[in-house]
Amino acid sequence: MIQMFRNSAFCIIWPILVCLTGAAGCSEEVVNTEPRPVVGELRIASLSPAMTTMIIDLGLRESLVGRTPYCRDVDPNLPVVGALDGIDAEILLGCTPNLVVVQPSIGGVDPALTALAKEEGWVLVAQHLNTLADIRTALASLSVAIPDESARLRSAAIQSRIEAMMAVDVSVTAPDVALVYSLDPCGVVGKGTYLDEVLKAAGGTNALPLTGWLELSFEDLLRRDPDLVIFLGTSGVERLESLPWNPKTRVATFDNPSALEPSTRAPNVMQQLADIIEEHTR
Repeated sequence: MIQMFRNSAFCIIWPILVCLTGAAGCSEEVVNTEPRPVVGELRIASLSPAMTTMIIDLGLRESLVGRTPYCRDVDPNLPVVGALDGIDAEILLGCTPNLVVVQPSIGGVDPALTALAKEEGWVLVAQHLNTLADIRTALASLSVAIPDESARLRSAAIQSRIEAMMAVDVSVTAPDVALVYSLDPCGVVGKGTYLDEVLKAAGGTNALPLTGWLELSFEDLLRRDPDLVIFLGTSGVERLESLPWNPKTRVATFDNPSALEPSTRAPNVMQQLADIIEEHTR
């Protein structure tokens, strides 16, 4: 049996997946704010691990004053100001940010955050990150808000790379690939997702014809008969390797925490996937 992952459960599968929670099925809802340039010394509070990664990749790590408990590559002493499920208003106020970045949940931007931003005069950048286009939109919004020319140049360069990824056409001979992100239950990446687009740009065809982040039985996965199964991790891959695959099927691992985080690192994830596909299907 195949079923869509519940958004409420999806947010706790693993820390980095918090940045994807509530994204599926929300594309119709326009939640992105209209950013304005920040005035004064840049002080950024991030409520999204993916947005934090973008800030770091734009060269603005030192401007971060607040984070989520799931943000990577940051000073561990930075105050935790909240996460997808809400903010700690007292700590957030104490950080005195002038730019707050957030990836809204399925319900949209937390009204308490919106009210606080308005009251304090903070610039608020809010963006769902379902697709590569969403990443580009988030970067464009950050470029407006951030008064730093070098960051804007980095943003433009990354946007160009992502735009090139979006323009790739899948070859008719592209191998069928199943991207597995969890084993208990078996979670597989479907179409219409950020990683489906990355896979396409990497030269693979998604072996799953359904849309979204999917939960399958191992029997269902076997019936898809992919050419290549890529497990996004390493722990427990023996379970996948021991399944009675068609002799043509190969199983590989891809241990990169950026893979499930829709961010500025999408082009690097794409290249690494392309290398795995070439190695295991040639």
